[in-house]
Amino acid sequence: MLRRVKLGKTIDAMPERLALAKTSKLSHAEFLELVLADEVERRDRASNTLRARKARLDPAMTIHTWDGDAAITYDHDIWAELTSMRFVDDARCAFILDPVGVGKTHLAHALGHLAIARRHKVLAVRADQLFNTLKVSRLDNNHEEHIRRLVATAEFDELIVERHHKTATVVTSNRDSVE
Repeated sequence: MLRRVKLGKTIDAMPERLALAKTSKLSHAEFLELVLADEVERRDRASNTLRARKARLDPAMTIHTWDGDAAITYDHDIWAELTSMRFVDDARCAFILDPVGVGKTHLAHALGHLAIARRHKVLAVRADQLFNTLKVSRLDNNHEEHIRRLVATAEFDELIVERHHKTATVVTSNRDSVE
């Protein structure tokens, strides 16, 4: 019957959940809630994985794989603020500038995974790939569609201006802030 109501994946965990219900003396309602919570969690994980793949996020670059003890210096308060995701809720931009090899891309992808988990739309793309896509889209006569999807124009500055206060954007660069 679980398969007929599209809950077939719960079958694998059923013996363990039944044993837990028996030893913990769970009521029928508590047991049902436990089984359904397992299914919701499983579906959320599957959805997040699919959405992260579609967003081109690196599955290895998450908050859980970030090495907070690495030999790099960063502002822990800013890190906490970024991972709170308030900047996404407030449609703000985050510019992460530092030399090569300190984890800017990892941080950007980790923030993308957090945004995915909160049901936000995400697209991780390198600037050169973005501009190449836009250039090719002009030749394919689907440029307007790409622009609408990206809420951008072919110029980087215009891309940031178009997105400003409309949707959150994370930009990483190994250039100095003066540049």
